[in-house]
Amino acid sequence: MRARLLPTKAQFDALMPRLEAHARDWAERDCMSFDAAVLAGPPKENPGDGSIWDMPAIDSKRVVSLLAELEQIIGGGCRLPVSAIKSGGYGGADDLVSKLLPKLREKCPDALTPGVASTSPPPSPAATKSVPPQALP
Repeated sequence: MRARLLPTKAQFDALMPRLEAHARDWAERDCMSFDAAVLAGPPKENPGDGSIWDMPAIDSKRVVSLLAELEQIIGGGCRLPVSAIKSGGYGGADDLVSKLLPKLREKCPDALTPGVASTSPPPSPAATKSVPPQALP
């Protein structure tokens, strides 16, 4: 199983303004409410509670594409966990930013752990020394 490379909380915090701005831009660019998409505007009357008309402005499945874009901003082979996405979606950009980004930060380690993969780039080939395998008995 491939390790999920996550930034530390401090690294995530440093990127937070860029991540938030990108998430808001993504929501504006790629998301349209069900009403706007299907009815070309808000419904004239509320058809009732618990119906298909109660669709979230931002569907949780679409947020996976946002995670892929955020991974590019974070860099270092980062793989953000889809488990941070709220089931059922988000009411809008404010809801998305206020709920998703803290959940992603929560999944980040406090600090890098020796011997565990980090988001820092691998050392250059010149910096690593090749060790020949030992002969088997």
